[in-house]
Amino acid sequence: MAAITCQECGATTHAIAVHLSKDHPEMTLEAYKEKYPLAPTLSPEAQAQIDMKKGAAAKSVTVAPTTAGPEKKTGALHELFGFPATAKAAMNALGEAIKVSLCHRPEIEAHVPDADSKYVFDIADTKTVMMALEMNIPILMWGHSGVGKSSLFEECAARTGRGYLRVQHTANTEEADIEGQWRVKNGEMVWEDGPLPFAMEHGLIYNADEYDFASPMVCSIYQAVLEGKPLRIKAANKVVKPHPDFRFVATGNTNGSGDESGLYAGTQIQNAANYERFGIVMKKDYMEEKQEIALLMGKTTVAKEVAQKLVEFAKMMRNSFDRREVTNPLSPRSLQFAARLGLARSDYKYGITCAYINRLPPQSAAFATSVMQRMFG
Repeated sequence: MAAITCQECGATTHAIAVHLSKDHPEMTLEAYKEKYPLAPTLSPEAQAQIDMKKGAAAKSVTVAPTTAGPEKKTGALHELFGFPATAKAAMNALGEAIKVSLCHRPEIEAHVPDADSKYVFDIADTKTVMMALEMNIPILMWGHSGVGKSSLFEECAARTGRGYLRVQHTANTEEADIEGQWRVKNGEMVWEDGPLPFAMEHGLIYNADEYDFASPMVCSIYQAVLEGKPLRIKAANKVVKPHPDFRFVATGNTNGSGDESGLYAGTQIQNAANYERFGIVMKKDYMEEKQEIALLMGKTTVAKEVAQKLVEFAKMMRNSFDRREVTNPLSPRSLQFAARLGLARSDYKYGITCAYINRLPPQSAAFATSVMQRMFG
């Protein structure tokens, strides 16, 4: 069988995607296509096999059974999120591709976020989020700032056609900011729904962002909703029943038990009964090194060797934070700023200083600067 040649290393293969996952995990298939636009990614034999499988699949339409409303189409997890077709984690116990529901509805199209083609998914984290969405289980994702909590929810919504509404919480958030309130319009009192009843009625993903910044008393209005029950708005004498596609997700820098790091001023210890209603509590950690290199290259177009050094520096700062040598870790978000600034000025020390070091107190800044000087000269 005639194979094709990988333009990156010269190896022969029948599927570039499979070869990249094994021998070049830092490079995505999209990045390969962009770098080698004329190079084939499948051998003729592999393409023929795929066409044969698609033809067999087309004979029976796959739908997700529902008790009411129109039937929903499904898509393969690995195809929607760009995982290798051979990835075992993207298969079920029978060795078949995991299917997820697609929720494309014309009436919510304006609320479906645009997909980021350069986003790098972690397969384990993605499966956990998709399980929550498929099973309608409330999920709380917590972790350090900038690790990609909200963006993972947003990208999952984009790939599956779900509407998405992100609502920031602060110490000043009140029930009216969530449920709605009476307003005067044209001399009359008119009730205006808040973001929660809007998301419930239209079947959107409601992201209660920075959940641990809000007062526990305010978060208590979510109790019934987290149980899958209707929202009763006392001020309007109104009951809002959740649409079948409505989902509740939340993010925070803590898991509700308080901030031990000292980084996240304003977060509050939350009510345990409220957090117990989240069926899934997931800690979002920093990406694996190879994934973060691929993300940095895709987001900023820096060269591979530069991305490797920047990620190595970020990893050293995160380890130094754990050892209390610096007061702040270096997040993937700040690292992307550093890469963009460094690329623009042809000076990555400048980028790191502006995006990270200048936010540190003197002793931590001196330590980080010394490490940077050793690595970048």
